[in-house]
Amino acid sequence: MFIHCGTHYHWRKRESLRNLSITQKNFMFRAVADRVRIHREIDRFLMAQGLLGHRYIKDIRAILDFTCYASNLYRYLPHARRRFFPLVNHYLQDIDVRAFDYVPEPELVRARYFFLRNGMPFEFAATASVSRGYLPVTPDGCFDFRAFKGKHAFDHLLPDSVRVPPGLQPEKAELLAADLCNRALSLKGFGQIGYLPPRSKQDAGITVILQNRTTKEERRIPAVIRLLPQRRMRFVAAVDVALLADWLALQQTADLFLEIRAGTLLKKLRLYADPHAKLGNYGRCGKLTVTKYGNVSIVPAAVEQRKRA
Repeated sequence: MFIHCGTHYHWRKRESLRNLSITQKNFMFRAVADRVRIHREIDRFLMAQGLLGHRYIKDIRAILDFTCYASNLYRYLPHARRRFFPLVNHYLQDIDVRAFDYVPEPELVRARYFFLRNGMPFEFAATASVSRGYLPVTPDGCFDFRAFKGKHAFDHLLPDSVRVPPGLQPEKAELLAADLCNRALSLKGFGQIGYLPPRSKQDAGITVILQNRTTKEERRIPAVIRLLPQRRMRFVAAVDVALLADWLALQQTADLFLEIRAGTLLKKLRLYADPHAKLGNYGRCGKLTVTKYGNVSIVPAAVEQRKRA
């Protein structure tokens, strides 16, 4: 035993699914019901102590609690999903609106609250997760909410547009198959920039980048693309091995990247090999390899031979 004058916060994360804390049960509808009950208990305490004038401070937490369940809404069983909106909205009708002045990311929180109060499950979930589909997005990367204006209650809460959060923009450069022979390197895979899809081939593009690991020099080869559902672009590229000949002769490794263009956005991403990617090595100058992190590189043949030795 000892006394320490410092201030600490100890977070206990329970590993057993049988003994999860209430904050770890946000994928269960029971957690929503528990949260409503807890907020009501706090309200009764504030009333008993004559502190209802300060309820808005607690209601900041209430707004954040019930909007944070957006990403898990479709993980609940269908009957629980039907109960979600009536249960939560029955409680939220009495909150102190001053709480909105203190929430983080106020415009995004207000938009989620708008969909929550109007019982719009698809839109509510789509502001928190890309697993249920997409809301309209402007070319500069903002949710476009103008189509919802004037048609629902709480219209004053909904801004015209809100920037799409970084967490909803999963970027991916994925290799499905590749072959390296004495003449050419062929690549096939997918690229995407999450919530921001290209609207046409004119708005889209993928460029394969070969980057010298030693000198950081880059060589670029445009890929042929095809637009697919789910905001992805399929690409095929053929690279003349002559572009790599001088690097490989100097025993320099080439790392592979994709530069993905979607609308006004341009992202450079390390090319990642799908666990089931098929890699074929038929040449003498080098070898396609995958690092322990799944990244794709071309290693000179002599380096590969030394590794085996």
